[in-house]
Amino acid sequence: MNQKSLCGSVHESKLDSIIESLRNDLSTLPSDDSALAYSGGLDSTILMALSDFRFPAYTVGFSDSKDIASSRRMSDLMGFKVNEIVLDHMNTSDLFMEIRKVDPEIDTRDIGYEAVLLSVLKSADQKYIVTGQGADEFFYGYQKYERDPGLSNMPDIEKLKNITAPRENRLSDSYGKKIVVPYMNQDVIDIALNIPRDSHINKDGRKIILRSIAKRLGLPDEVVNLRKTAAQYGSGLQKVVRKTSGS
Repeated sequence: MNQKSLCGSVHESKLDSIIESLRNDLSTLPSDDSALAYSGGLDSTILMALSDFRFPAYTVGFSDSKDIASSRRMSDLMGFKVNEIVLDHMNTSDLFMEIRKVDPEIDTRDIGYEAVLLSVLKSADQKYIVTGQGADEFFYGYQKYERDPGLSNMPDIEKLKNITAPRENRLSDSYGKKIVVPYMNQDVIDIALNIPRDSHINKDGRKIILRSIAKRLGLPDEVVNLRKTAAQYGSGLQKVVRKTSGS
């Protein structure tokens, strides 16, 4: 990937504004009572770096999952510790049942990533749980955007705002915790929505803006060029969902 061409026509001031907004959100959180839901991917690694590596990182997955492997690799590369929530001997059906109590109409496709979040809520002692929610929707992270150049991200944004975010807030409330979503900061949203689609996603790949930010922060090229599946797949949970649902 040609790093010089990543930003396209996006002015560097917009990247700096996104960085400032994300950093400001994270700086307000108490170091001793905040944690990061960490997948080993681009979105959460940017947040880890912008937090100055202050927050404990929690990664969820089966022992042979891609997310566990990726988190180990990233933590070794940048020198921070990851707390692994290994699912091998956990009753994942209980996780799914708990999510369905909060949202009885939840789509099978959504249960896997909510089970990742719920695992962190149950395991972390900290009150504030930082997640990378919103990065895929506002910065064109889904593969379907690459497959269909005419596909709008607005339906996914509406679902995020009206269904996913309220559901996740209900989940966190049930544990007396608060989810922090820096990528859904209104300043970040306003900038992202005013950047042309072909600056977000083009021949160089998806999430061009976030990759440019990672580069601007001086993160290793391995982070800048990361390609990773969504948490429900990277953790291995979606396979279990399919088996238990029969789909």
